[in-house]
Amino acid sequence: MLRVVYAILVIFAIGAVGHAMAEPYSDSVTFVRVSEFEDAVEMVRNGTIDMYFFGVPHHLVEVPDGLKVYTAHAGGTVSLLLNPAEGDTFNLFTLQPARFAVNYLLDREMMVEELLDGYGSSMLSPYTQFDPDYLNTIEEVESFGIHYDPELARYLIHESLSDAGAVLTDGIWYINDEPVALKLFIRHDDPIRHSIGESLAVQLEDMGLTIERVYGDLRQAYATVYGADPADFGWHVYTEGWGGSLSRSDDTRVAAFYAPWRAAMPGYGNSEFWNYENEKIDEITRTLYHGEYVNGTERADLLSEAVGLGIEESVRVFVFAKSDTYAVNENVDGVVSHVAAGIANRYTPVNAQAESPDLKIGVLHLAQSAWNPVGGLGDVYSLDIVSLIHDPSGVSNPYTLDPIPLRVEREVVAVAPEDALEVPADAIQWDPYEQTWTPVGAGTNATTLVTQNYTFSNWHHGAMMDMNDILYSVYFLHEWGTDTGEDDTTVDPGYTLAVAPFLHIFKGVQVVDSDTFENYSDLGEGAGVFWAGTPWEIHFAMDQMVQDGIAAYSATHARVTNSTWLSLIDPDTAQIVKQYLESFIEDEQIPAPFQDFDMGWEYYAERYQAAIDWIDTYGHGYVGNGPFYLTNFDREGGMVTLEAFDDPTYPYEQGVWSEFGAPLFPTIASVSTPVLNLGEEYTINVFSQYTSKVLYFVSHPGGASYSGAIDGVGFFPIHLTAEETENLGCPVSLRVFAYSDVTLVPDVYSEALSVDGC
Repeated sequence: MLRVVYAILVIFAIGAVGHAMAEPYSDSVTFVRVSEFEDAVEMVRNGTIDMYFFGVPHHLVEVPDGLKVYTAHAGGTVSLLLNPAEGDTFNLFTLQPARFAVNYLLDREMMVEELLDGYGSSMLSPYTQFDPDYLNTIEEVESFGIHYDPELARYLIHESLSDAGAVLTDGIWYINDEPVALKLFIRHDDPIRHSIGESLAVQLEDMGLTIERVYGDLRQAYATVYGADPADFGWHVYTEGWGGSLSRSDDTRVAAFYAPWRAAMPGYGNSEFWNYENEKIDEITRTLYHGEYVNGTERADLLSEAVGLGIEESVRVFVFAKSDTYAVNENVDGVVSHVAAGIANRYTPVNAQAESPDLKIGVLHLAQSAWNPVGGLGDVYSLDIVSLIHDPSGVSNPYTLDPIPLRVEREVVAVAPEDALEVPADAIQWDPYEQTWTPVGAGTNATTLVTQNYTFSNWHHGAMMDMNDILYSVYFLHEWGTDTGEDDTTVDPGYTLAVAPFLHIFKGVQVVDSDTFENYSDLGEGAGVFWAGTPWEIHFAMDQMVQDGIAAYSATHARVTNSTWLSLIDPDTAQIVKQYLESFIEDEQIPAPFQDFDMGWEYYAERYQAAIDWIDTYGHGYVGNGPFYLTNFDREGGMVTLEAFDDPTYPYEQGVWSEFGAPLFPTIASVSTPVLNLGEEYTINVFSQYTSKVLYFVSHPGGASYSGAIDGVGFFPIHLTAEETENLGCPVSLRVFAYSDVTLVPDVYSEALSVDGC
């Protein structure tokens, strides 16, 4: 399962809020790989492990003896990635109608009932019914009228094949005397995605296509799907999974799933590969990402247009969202169930109080991507572990997602362009062409000033965080975000492609004092902060490895350069990092962004030596600043061990997150829906509890729709006039959303109304 990683945020937080850590109750956390759900639930029951960090089928916990059961209604999602590449052989999914036809092959409602035991909901776009932006896009989504219709899918696919010159012989499609073949990469490690992949394969075979099934897990998918040229046709369909995520106002999600510029689509921005292109989607999603809209209405229109284009193109086809069910031993207290991530969040291991001080957490996988902060850490399994090793700049309430500053207090001054702020002439910006910090000079303006006040502490290797860690983040953004020409070795196509279009937004920075920093930009009110997740000296060593061609930050670049995908937890890679650090000491080498500063050689030597000693002690190069540090990563043995970071500089006290008890969730207690007679007045009665607002949506797919909002709690009517019902047709659907001020996730009620004559 992947977790969406936004390229500009991989080194530092810009406008983003993570989840929190604090001094833990446990002395250690051990992650144990348990591949079978039945085994995992039984191990939780008998106390072999304290909890399982992956959603399990609900029927396994229907009898909760020995368990505490938690549900994340806005859980993980499943999608299909289709390969639209053009190459030397015929590819059916080059044709847009054939890709769109896949939508009609997915019986989403049946899948929710049979594969998820009813604990989930179908989805057609990146927004689940629990997302705040779902209602901003629902009309556009409904306008497609997508439903399960295999005969329509057959018609669209056969018509596409005929138009392309293929012929049907003895029930098999041929083109240029070769069978029309598709490779389905099916995730065999997830029973749900395995079932979806097999079902799709059977349906496509039934249409006369020749199907090759390729089975693998996420590590193999990185090599075959995400790390390879789509035009090599190692795959045509991939069954994807994504970790749960929600945001009050997310202007990046639609880009992350649909936009080529984010390196999220086939080709992944690597210039050596065939790349999917869609200028219109890129244009709209860049506008959203920049926040270049005047109000909420314009934003909603942009979201709807981008979602509509994404569905129409159907390169990524969404299937359903899961309501993930988690198992915890009955003797464990202090578990925090996040609205999207469930118990598998950063709060739980810090706040959990088990019978033993050595907390044991079961996981489906330990890690399925490389551990580096630029082009790695793309899977949810790695991030569940890494999140305990790092403190983010800010956190969020696990139920409302309201932002809470953690390591960085920020003050934002944002003005309209006509009232732009003058950037101080002595503010600096990294110049990747001249390889130096350059004063911005007089006459530079910006619309946003963010003043950042840092709470520093020791890195796990013992050296104190400082402003150089922050400056290295600024340097990396500009150095690796700029391609200065064919001799530039500080380029990773995926990262550079995503960052380069936005560099003009950053206008200059200033170090005010040892813990205060100013950043001028045109990012607006949503501007965030610079932060560091990796000590600068380890990052410097990684940068040199990549420039020397020994390793690459991303899987795609590693394949193109025939090098290693850089992972700091790999013992061999850690030793190479150590060799670079030792050479830095021997040559008294200072990183380019610090050469203008008089820090004294002793400072650099101490930082290098701290990292060397760490690698000698633990055999890996992964150093953080959070409540736990990594002592052992045993991939073969299926175990990862973290120890509590008992350091006097760590700023957060035990129990600080205990305030996050379970809220009262909004509830739609009852809905009364009589038979609807088109052309007559119609009233639906709803009763809600623990709500602040109830929204409703009555629609006929592809036709009329009516919506409204009612504040408060209790009984209320939804009334449609005779004229309104006359504009409806068959079928008619009802959706009711009940919201609360204490949690972001609504209660959702859906029903196909009984319509006279339908």
